[in-house]
Amino acid sequence: MPIKYALYRNNLTGNDDDYYAQLRARSSVGFDEIAERVLGMGITVRKADILAVMENIIQACESFLLEGRRVRHSASSSMPSPSSA
Repeated sequence: MPIKYALYRNNLTGNDDDYYAQLRARSSVGFDEIAERVLGMGITVRKADILAVMENIIQACESFLLEGRRVRHSASSSMPSPSSA
């Protein structure tokens, strides 16, 4: 499946020839879809077990972020950021 993107003029550089690409997601997936994909890979645990582990991983990552720590894994990287009140 190809990855789609769109090009936009970069207004920050002042150069009319500068563009940046922004990815266009086809759709979003949640825990259920991810668990089904993992099950399809031939794993020998139940879907409920996969979902429980995924939920615990999210909770652990959130707790590290609340401590001000960066969370890295093979899929992406997350770090704390300020928000407005």
